[in-house]
Formats: sequence, C-alpha cells, structure tokens
Amino acid sequence: PPPFPPGYCPIERLDIDGQSLHCGTSVLGDTSDATNVLGGKSPDHFYKIDVQIQEGEELFISIDTCNNDTKIDTVLQLWAGCPILEGTAVAENDDYFQCPFGSTHSRIKTFLAPGVDYYVHIEGFGYTKGVYLLTMLCPIALPPLSPPPPPSSP
Repeated sequence: PPPFPPGYCPIERLDIDGQSLHCGTSVLGDTSDATNVLGGKSPDHFYKIDVQIQEGEELFISIDTCNNDTKIDTVLQLWAGCPILEGTAVAENDDYFQCPFGSTHSRIKTFLAPGVDYYVHIEGFGYTKGVYLLTMLCPIALPPLSPPPPPSSP
C-alpha cells in the first residue's frame, strides 16, 4: 500500500501558489517556468476543485480556456483523485471547436459527484508553454438522474 493517508495528494508539487478552482472563478496562469509532471511533453499546472456537493446531488461544471487571454494551444484533463498517485482521468479535451477564440482552446463539461477530490490538469499541446486563463462555472446543483418508472400494468 502507498505510504500516504487516504485523500492525500502532494499538491505542493502540482499547484501554483496553492490556488484552487471555485465556482465562478478564473485563474490566470503561465506554464513558461513550470515543469512537466504528467501527460504530454509540455509544462503543466494542476488545480484542486474546491466545491461542496451535498450527498444525493451532482454538480454540473464547465471548465475552459475559451477566452482571449489564453495565448497557447491548451489540453485539459479532469481527474478523480490525485493525478500523480492513484487518480483516474474522467474527462479530457484538447480542441473545443465551438470556441469563438479558436479551436485550440479547451472545454470540459461534466457532472461532479459528492465525496470525490477532483483536480484539473492543464498543459499546452506538444511542447507549447505560456499564458492561459482557466475559468470554472457551476450553473446549478442537480439531483442524480433516476431511471423512468416501469410501465404500469393493466
């Protein structure tokens, strides 16, 4: 077994200045002086998602670099659990073709479940490094979708 307590992630190796992502926030970052920790060949940054999700609910989120301040071709991944320990990539996007600022920007839209630590991994495509603006929006919390009731018998 790993020598780490449950839920531990060496965020100091991942995060820039300990920043987290919250609903309705944007973070301006620059990977120019970062190192490559995970994924492709370019330097990367990680952010822990800091949201409260009630048991029995899911939270719909949108995370993107679709803006005029992002100057590099970005790749986004969403991880359930610590990316460099035993986490699992649950969503990924390289090119968001509907972005009005260019298809080299990225967007992930998904639901988050309660009781899971989520992390966002951002890096440039290939060897790309530079400035990005990462935004996280959370429109509403929803109860999980339940299957339709069975048809009634006559």
